[in-house]
Amino acid sequence: MDGLQMRGNFLTTCFNRLMNKIQNYYSNILKKWQHEEPEGDYFWQADIVTAVAAIRFDPKSQLQIIICKIWRMVLWYQCLYIFLKALENIIKGDDFGTTVLECMFSYEALMCFMKEWILIHNWKRITDARKFINEMYGVVRHESYDTPSRKKYYLMIRATGMGLAIITFVEGIFLLLPSASMNVMFGPPKVFCRTPVLEHVSYYLLRLTMSPIWTCRILCTTVVVASILVGFKNEFDIFAHGFKLIIVQVKYDTDKYHRTSRDSNNLQHDEVFFEILEQYVYQYIKYHVKLLKHLQQFKPLVEIFFLVLYYQAIFMMAAYSFIILRAKLTIASIMISTAVMTYFIKCYLWCYVVESIQATVENVEYQIVDLITIIPHTRRSHSRYVKLRSALMIMKIRTRTSAQFTCGRMFVISIELFEKLLKTTYSVFTFLLNAEQN
Repeated sequence: MDGLQMRGNFLTTCFNRLMNKIQNYYSNILKKWQHEEPEGDYFWQADIVTAVAAIRFDPKSQLQIIICKIWRMVLWYQCLYIFLKALENIIKGDDFGTTVLECMFSYEALMCFMKEWILIHNWKRITDARKFINEMYGVVRHESYDTPSRKKYYLMIRATGMGLAIITFVEGIFLLLPSASMNVMFGPPKVFCRTPVLEHVSYYLLRLTMSPIWTCRILCTTVVVASILVGFKNEFDIFAHGFKLIIVQVKYDTDKYHRTSRDSNNLQHDEVFFEILEQYVYQYIKYHVKLLKHLQQFKPLVEIFFLVLYYQAIFMMAAYSFIILRAKLTIASIMISTAVMTYFIKCYLWCYVVESIQATVENVEYQIVDLITIIPHTRRSHSRYVKLRSALMIMKIRTRTSAQFTCGRMFVISIELFEKLLKTTYSVFTFLLNAEQN
């Protein structure tokens, strides 16, 4: 009895410790969620997404290491389940639509592993870009614009995390609903049907854990990479706003100087104006160089991810649209329709964000030209005038080519490329229709 009681007490203690750690972790997340400011880290929600997706997590205790390993084993089990299901349908060849669907599931899983590999091998780029954007939170030049802009950016990231949590929850509910179409789509392969117990355990283990893992895996790269890209866009917007107001600020500082100075002749005015302008311009040039440096380091990762997403979206949207067209309205068809809309929105948002960065950069280029024409010239400051003008011209040239993102060095990422993606998707869709008829 004493031995049983000791074991019972030990298990109760372990359970209480586990529940306390879960409660503390949940309360910390809740506190972060309630704050409307990032408190030094914009991207803590992206780290949660990568952990749930079984891609990357930094365990801080032995318990977290065990949980990570178990969660990763669940992922490998799901992949085996999906691949065996696809192989079984290919061998049978009974229904063309079902075979296409199961093959697309396998293709989706393989593409997720490819993106995971790219993400992990480029994590230093991601860390450096995050560090830069987090550090810029404390750099405020215009309080009325910079702080609200960064706060809006953080709230947008927070809303994205909330939206992903809602999608995961809704898909989890759909997966658990009893439906004949869901049984066909996610029914266990023959390997797992040797005994009734194994069949039911494998089936419900998949349906219970599929939504959090695969929703996060499919959207993880978009959440991690696109959130940083939007952060760069926000910093470019802040830079463009401040750069536009340089002349206004210089005029104000010059007038302030003359109100407190006894010497206010015209020559002195031009010299003071140039002195103050020179200080502001070199500050913004340093800021611009730093911004472009981090964007250029992050740019290859954006281009390779969009290349993978571009060709993945073509096949996924075409195949899923083909399956929806030939299927009845069921829970399974609703979930597949959601997948099509997800890829549609992902591709459009990537193209829109990249194009908006390019538009902001072009705006900065026009502002540089305007500023060059306004710089006052005096004999005494001729050499400094030439030097400042040359620096602005170099800044203009670097700005022109800095924000042009390409898809595999073949196409420039823009809304026009999104239109081309839709046309190519339609071509693949018609090919599948013809293949079924033949």
